Amino acid sequence: MILVGIEIGSEDFMTAEIANQANIAIDLADVILFLTDIKQGVTRC
Repeated sequence: MILVGIEIGSEDFMTAEIANQANIAIDLADVILFLTDIKQGVTRC
């Protein structure tokens, strides 16, 4: 299981590497679950 938050367009090295690893995991995954909290709703980052 991988829990990840991805910051799109970041120039920070560590954030870019996290996004790269997340993309690799997505490519290799058999199933991807996207879970949300519908009670909380959309919040600002």
